[in-house]
Amino acid sequence: GLSDGDKIGVIGDQTTLMNGDGQGGVAPHGTQYYMLQDSDAFVYVEMDPVSVLDYVSVEMRAWVHVESTSWQDSDRLRVWAHDSASPTASEVTLIDATDLDHESLVIEDQWNEYVGNIGDLAQVSMCFGLESSWADEEAWFDYFRIVGSGLR
Repeated sequence: GLSDGDKIGVIGDQTTLMNGDGQGGVAPHGTQYYMLQDSDAFVYVEMDPVSVLDYVSVEMRAWVHVESTSWQDSDRLRVWAHDSASPTASEVTLIDATDLDHESLVIEDQWNEYVGNIGDLAQVSMCFGLESSWADEEAWFDYFRIVGSGLR
């Protein structure tokens, strides 16, 4: 559980005194990022919803850094958006992966940007989460944003 030394929350990157926990590196944007480590269950963060109805060509973009270690089949990394205004809870998944060592969308030990088209959603809540069972299994998340090319 969350009581055995797990690290969850915002930390300073390698350019700060926090040193990115020694492994997260330099943030893609700013000098802080969100860290999830050894959660022992699926733990996720959901951001406040934002209306995107007035925009065209809308995308969600997010940067993720996955530690190079021995991931198990039971470990899971997920980044997604859902429509908080929809009664059917429409979702767009940027990445949903288990056993991260063998997932082609995951390149370990570097920051990778994931992008998804969210133009069909109305009230977007961006989410990210991790399930891991060892202290070496950790991921960092940064620069989540919604980008559109203009007004409708």
